Amino acid sequence: MVLAAPSAGAPGCTGPECPTTSSHPAVVRIMVAGSAGSRTYGSGTLVDVQDAGDREQETGDRGIVLTCAHLFDRDSRETTVTFPDGRRFGAILLDADPTWDLAALAIAPPGIAPVAVADEVPQPGQS
Repeated sequence: MVLAAPSAGAPGCTGPECPTTSSHPAVVRIMVAGSAGSRTYGSGTLVDVQDAGDREQETGDRGIVLTCAHLFDRDSRETTVTFPDGRRFGAILLDADPTWDLAALAIAPPGIAPVAVADEVPQPGQS
């Protein structure tokens, strides 16, 4: 899975192995505010955008962001998701699995495409 846009004119580098200089528009920064003014920072990825008709529960349209579960604890108060273009969204923790260190957040639909997630395990050499 490629999470970054191709490098814009890296000197002497033209292939897929070239370093990148900008983030994918669906890669986000996450800030979790805790009690007593503490803050935890991490990153995440927009992996789905759903409308209410796609789900059994009619809770409105939403974007789904995957991140690390270790960002959250019982003192977590407010979560903010920031996209590379500077737009910020309040987030709701849907679920967290500390064993796999994964968490799912719900945000308002951000108006961008999520990162494509493969349906099958990639084979060596696939991009």
